[in-house]
Amino acid sequence: MKYDKEAATRYAQSRNRELDSSDYIVELLLKIVSAQDVIDTILDIGCGPGFYGQNLGIELDRGITIHLLDHSPAMLFLAKKQCAGLPHMKLQLGDICSMPYSTATFTMCYAINVLHQVQNYAVALQQIDRVLRPGGFFVLFTPSRNRLREFPLFAANLKLAPRDAFQNTSWGD
Repeated sequence: MKYDKEAATRYAQSRNRELDSSDYIVELLLKIVSAQDVIDTILDIGCGPGFYGQNLGIELDRGITIHLLDHSPAMLFLAKKQCAGLPHMKLQLGDICSMPYSTATFTMCYAINVLHQVQNYAVALQQIDRVLRPGGFFVLFTPSRNRLREFPLFAANLKLAPRDAFQNTSWGD
């Protein structure tokens, strides 16, 4: 989905944090990071207005660099404002299917409410696998239960993870 400046601003202002479980997601991401021995570089894929990156950036050690990637210049503009004053944040214009990062750059990547919008899952997952360091973590949240069921098949077929490595957590079935 492409966002111009007006649409990006409307999206950022209309978020209902209780409905989309944002606080829970931030808490879960912080638990994942704190449980690991070494996490020094994180990638927020499809960062949007920068809510998750900002919240992680405030809570995490300054030794951890957080990269925010989005294909929309308007969303990156909002993310830059949202993350102002956090020196360990790096913003990058780019697409999940052709990420502008070197191989094995990140110890953790996350995509929140993004992958259900991607047309080519296989390429997106290959790119995530490429930029993750060996032993790194990829965290996925998506609002689409039907699409979420497809990801273990893609990842297993690409040898990114065994089928049983995926945990499907849903709220209020």
